[in-house]
Amino acid sequence: MNGLQSPYRFGAGPSSGQPASPEGRPALIAVTDALDVAGSGPLLDQARSLARQHHSLLISLERAPFIDSDGVRALLQLAKEFRETERELRLVVTPGSRVERTLRLLRLEMSLPIYPTLEEARSPDPVRSSWDGVLD
Repeated sequence: MNGLQSPYRFGAGPSSGQPASPEGRPALIAVTDALDVAGSGPLLDQARSLARQHHSLLISLERAPFIDSDGVRALLQLAKEFRETERELRLVVTPGSRVERTLRLLRLEMSLPIYPTLEEARSPDPVRSSWDGVLD
């Protein structure tokens, strides 16, 4: 397995009988393995595929044990592509995790839309400030 769970479209699934619409709640990709050279390509492919069908995408890195330069490059590329196509990308990163420390070390919290919980990222008007000061 490549560490990416099957995308779950909020409001969709076996019980609903139909996929969520692009205007509906965002699609979700949950990364469960390291976001490195092996995981970056599949993440890009899956995110780009979902972007064709959805306006918003959440990428949860809550269960990713770490991220390397290939993973960082993939996230920055996706952020650029989403901005250029006026789509919304939100990342969920657990405060204090290795992923969070890496993104902070690179000062990427200023350029990537990062939220501390999935609930906050799902919010229609999320507040990113609750992540501020975790390592300060």
